[in-house]
Amino acid sequence: MPTGQTSEPQGWYHFIARGNAACSLQRYDIAEQHFRNAVQDGEKTGVRTDKLAHAVFNLAWVCHQQSKRTEAEQYYLQALGLVEEVYGPEHPDVAIVASCLGRLYRETDKHHEAQPLFDRALQILEQYAL
Repeated sequence: MPTGQTSEPQGWYHFIARGNAACSLQRYDIAEQHFRNAVQDGEKTGVRTDKLAHAVFNLAWVCHQQSKRTEAEQYYLQALGLVEEVYGPEHPDVAIVASCLGRLYRETDKHHEAQPLFDRALQILEQYAL
């Protein structure tokens, strides 16, 4: 290996992989930090990309798992906007984010906010049913 190079990968992929590994061990506190780093890395370009959407969604999900509901809501909403912008409003990933946000709302007794999200997710996924 040339001098000055490390064998450990850096950047967004590294943070996502580490965050996913921590999630698989239910170490959500560690996963959260990796996903925060992935979001920061994804924001560096100033362009709203699928990488940024993925990182923000993962951060929302891990906050949700830790019952950090206010943060989770904020990140789910951000992820929903990013996914709609990057993939379009009828993409299956929109359904996934919408259903997760709906679940969060249901858990916090915001049923009137949850139902439209579940309805939207179902409508999107029905388009892809075989």
